[in-house]
Amino acid sequence: MWIRDILICKLKELRWGLKRVCILHHTGGFGGGTKSFIDIIIMLKNKFEIIACIPTGSNELCEKLSDIGVKVQYIETKFPVFPSYSGGNAIFSRTMLMELLNWKNMGKFCEEINSLKPDVVIFNSIITIVSAAKLDKKIKKRFAFIRETIVSGIAKKIFGSILNKYFIAACFLAKAEEKKFKLDNVKTVVIPDCVPKTDIIVEDSLFVRNRLNIKNNDFFVFCIWGRRFNKGTFCHFRSNEEIG
Repeated sequence: MWIRDILICKLKELRWGLKRVCILHHTGGFGGGTKSFIDIIIMLKNKFEIIACIPTGSNELCEKLSDIGVKVQYIETKFPVFPSYSGGNAIFSRTMLMELLNWKNMGKFCEEINSLKPDVVIFNSIITIVSAAKLDKKIKKRFAFIRETIVSGIAKKIFGSILNKYFIAACFLAKAEEKKFKLDNVKTVVIPDCVPKTDIIVEDSLFVRNRLNIKNNDFFVFCIWGRRFNKGTFCHFRSNEEIG
């Protein structure tokens, strides 16, 4: 079953029907999370009234979303986040402290979301779910995408507590991450990250080698992940040096 069908089935299981869905995304940068954010919107926009909530100033992302016919709502208040995950900020660090200090604006942030009168709120990253506690209690349908790898015991307890208390559903990219959380009253589903079928082009390897000017007897590895250190790219390069 294709990912779009799985998502829609899960929404129907939760009796969401055709309702206003606000999807929250905390960055305007075009990383993997943003790409998946756009993919999810494309998959759901014909079944639900979607409002994409993004940080003010994310003009390029806004333009992309407008091109696919989605309503965009700029959020003036900085997104409250708890960026504790593999490759993220250490619990006891200056950067984490700055993010925690920003929580003082959580009430104002939630007022902006509440003013949109959503029936459903989808958090596109686990680090943003901390604001769920301040959302209007009438918004009972809250869904979280867990894209990150959580390694800190403290973070597991905090995120797990928030999910159990304020969410009815959570989507994980890996079974291993789902097992880390003891979610008693939360529907969960594992959906590996995806690429829409319309974006997939299958080409002969010889054709690709010729186009990239790679000799037929050369061994090469095609890397599709990001260049940030926490994606493992540099570890891969070092490994190649050792092998070669």
